Amino acid sequence: MVRRNHIHPSATVHRRDFLRLTGLAFGGAVLASCSAKGDPATSSVPATPTQPPTPTVRATVAERNYSYVTVQYPKSVKTTLYGINNKGNTAGYFSDGRGTHGFLRSADGAISAALDHPEAGTTTALFGVNGAGDAVGYYHAKSDKGGYPGTTSLPPTGVSAFVYSAAAQRFEPIAPPEDGTGTVVAFGVNDSGLVSGWYFARDPSGQSEAVAKGFVWSGKERRHVDTFRHPDDTGGGTFATGVNGAGLVVGQLIGPDKSTRVFIRDSTRRTFVASSFGYPNLRENEGGTGAMAISDSGVVAGFYLDTKGTHAYLRTDQSTFVALRYPPATAGMSACGVNESGVVVGDFNDSSGANLGYLATPA
Repeated sequence: MVRRNHIHPSATVHRRDFLRLTGLAFGGAVLASCSAKGDPATSSVPATPTQPPTPTVRATVAERNYSYVTVQYPKSVKTTLYGINNKGNTAGYFSDGRGTHGFLRSADGAISAALDHPEAGTTTALFGVNGAGDAVGYYHAKSDKGGYPGTTSLPPTGVSAFVYSAAAQRFEPIAPPEDGTGTVVAFGVNDSGLVSGWYFARDPSGQSEAVAKGFVWSGKERRHVDTFRHPDDTGGGTFATGVNGAGLVVGQLIGPDKSTRVFIRDSTRRTFVASSFGYPNLRENEGGTGAMAISDSGVVAGFYLDTKGTHAYLRTDQSTFVALRYPPATAGMSACGVNESGVVVGDFNDSSGANLGYLATPA
């Protein structure tokens, strides 16, 4: 596995690195998936409330039965289901010969037409969706020649986040925070309109052009209410992904030991309530653990990487992980979203290399 993920001095994240950082690759293979990664360089960390060490908890892995449904957008070459709300409605994106497009899927299986931002070039992607049907995502500007998919880098400008209202059929922009360089990526949204994600910020140390930081944006206040870096982030970036109804945010970072770890942050108190955890019994050199979503009751959905590839998991509490295993997923599988009913969405690769979405319902 390639572990070359640090943000280069030019603030350009190369394609493989961006896919791993933001949840769009399976291990070493560059694919449209929700798996994620990052890697360290040296830079200063802005002041953050001191966190007590997370107590060591002996975790166990449980097996549970699910009923799976494969989801493929019609005539697509790649499909990912990324977010799910408590009503069972989902959001995702697909790729075809013309680019990448967002879409919504209702609980009864009806799939929307392709959703493309009016200012987008070839990429619009949807990730999180809340109970009102508002979805979040990002797009690449028409002038942007970098970033996923089909190109080699994610630039510090030209990638914009949005909230999409299905009822109004309108895209609302999410501007970068004051220290942002221009690129903003939105991943999660809760029923109160809080949006989570990450952005490129100017590096106060001057050692690189930009660093990746997490953010929480309020749809009601139309402003960023929290921007942060994890205290253990030594330069690889802090990548926030999902947010739940209580305002808890999950994401991942590369720690000083160069292993990928998951954090949970209370965006109201602006503290890390679970500063670092990983899938049980993973060795550092096997790849690490990422988190993509967190339910209202605190269940975390994500993936871990080992020598055999990418695997989906749920973390139901501090001491219990659940492994998800879909028989067709012979070449990698990730969990990207989970709702209060325990329904999980994500994507997988089958033996032919096809990238497909799935929906898993507890049996």
